[in-house]
Amino acid sequence: MSATRLQKWTMQIACVGALGMMATVSCGANNAGIALLVQNIEAGTIRLEITPFVGDKTLPREEFKDIQGAKDYVAGFQLPRAYVGQAISFQVNAINGNECIAQTVTTDKVNTDSLRRYDVNAKLQTYGGDRVDNNIFDIHGSSGNNVWVVGDNKEVSRWNGCYWRSVPVPVEIPSFIKIFVPPATSTNSSVYAVSIDKIYKYDGTKWALDYDPKFASLPAEVNMVFAGISGSSESDIWAVAGNKLALSATQNNSVVLRRNMTGWSNDTSGGLPVVVENKINAIHSINKTTILVTGMNKMSEWFAARWTVGTWRLDQFTPRVTGSTAVSIWGMAYDDYWLGGTPAVIKQIQQSATISKPDYDMIFGGGTGVNPNWRTARISGVANDDFWVLAFTPIPMIESKVIHYVSGQWKTETELSKLAAQLTTFYVASKDDVWFAGYGGVRIHYDGKTFTRATDRN
Repeated sequence: MSATRLQKWTMQIACVGALGMMATVSCGANNAGIALLVQNIEAGTIRLEITPFVGDKTLPREEFKDIQGAKDYVAGFQLPRAYVGQAISFQVNAINGNECIAQTVTTDKVNTDSLRRYDVNAKLQTYGGDRVDNNIFDIHGSSGNNVWVVGDNKEVSRWNGCYWRSVPVPVEIPSFIKIFVPPATSTNSSVYAVSIDKIYKYDGTKWALDYDPKFASLPAEVNMVFAGISGSSESDIWAVAGNKLALSATQNNSVVLRRNMTGWSNDTSGGLPVVVENKINAIHSINKTTILVTGMNKMSEWFAARWTVGTWRLDQFTPRVTGSTAVSIWGMAYDDYWLGGTPAVIKQIQQSATISKPDYDMIFGGGTGVNPNWRTARISGVANDDFWVLAFTPIPMIESKVIHYVSGQWKTETELSKLAAQLTTFYVASKDDVWFAGYGGVRIHYDGKTFTRATDRN
C-alpha cells in the first residue's frame, strides 16, 4: 500500500459498531472487517456512494466525500455479526459535479467469516446510461443537466448531465409527441408530455393524466389534436390544439389552454376568437406576459398572433404567404420574432408587422427559389442574433438541414449533417450547449465548437 493510501486508510478506519459504518478491520471477534479499494476514480468526482449487499438485502449506503482528488481510495467497513458467514458485495458509484453517476461498478461476492480481514477491489468503469433506439419526436429541458426526449414506442429519456436514463411510461399511456420542462432550479421538477389528444404530468416519480378534453368545457366540434406546449414557469404553461376537420367560418378551429398551479382552463381572454378561428400549429412563450402563435388561416395563408397583458393581436404579412402554413415560431421580444413553415422559408416580423428583411430560403439560401417539399420545423436560440433553424422533408422521406444564424450571418452546419441526415428537433440550453435529435434515437451535442454524437451503453 502506498504512503498516500496508507495515510487515507489510517485516517478513515475507526471501530464503529453501527450497521454499515466504517470500522477497523480488527475489532469485534464476531465481525468481519473489510477494506474496499476503489480504483480508477476520474477527475471531477466529488464523492463516492457505496452500498453493501448481503444476499438480496441492501444495507445502508455510505458516502465518502474526503477523496481529495485521489485516483484510488480505501473505504473501511465492518460487516455486522448478524451477517457474518454470508456473501457480501458492494455497488460503488462515483458522483461528479453535476450530481449524477459518472462511474460505477459492482464487486464480486465475497464469502465472509469472523476470522480474517477481507480485501475487496472495486475498479470503476464509465457509466453509459440507457439506450435510446426509437425515432425522437421532441426534445426540451430546463437546463443543460435536465434534458428530455420523447419518441415512438413510448420512448422517454432524460439527460442528467452525465448520461441518458430511460423514464418508463405505464402501459395504459400512449406515446408522447411533445415534451415541456418548466424552468426550475431543481432537476426533479415536473415535466409535461403531450400525446395526440391528452396532456400528462411526471412529478419525479410517476406519470398521471393532467388534462383530458372529455372532461373539459370545449366546443363540441373541436376534435382535439395537440400542436404545441410552452410556458414561462410551473404556474404558467400554455398549450394549443386544433381539430381534424376542415377550416370553415362556422368552426372554432383551435383551442388555447392555460395552466396555473391548480390546473388547465380554456383561455378566452384578450380577443381570443380572432386567434382560434385560425389553425394554430405552434406556440412560444417569451415570458409570463408575452405569447406567440402561428399557423394557417381560412385562406390557406400563414398567420401569426401575439398575446401580451391579456390582448391578442393578429399580424398581417406583406406580401401574403399563400397556399401554405406556418409551423414554427420563436423570438426574444414582443415586437421582434421569427417564424417558418412550408415552404421552407423563415421570416422576421417586427412591430410594424411587415417583413424587415428578405425571406431566407432554408434550402437554397437567399430570398428566392423556395422548395415546397421542405418545411422549417423549428426555430430557437439564445438571442435575436444567435439562433438555430431546422428544416426537413416530410415523413417518411425525411432529410434534414440545420442553419445557425449568428451576428447577421447564416451558416449551414454541414458537419452536423454528416453525423445525422434525419434530424427532427433540437433544444438550446445555452450558447454552448445544444442538443439535436432525430430518427433512430440519434442525439448530437454541440458544445460551442464541436458536434458529438451520443454513444449509448450496449
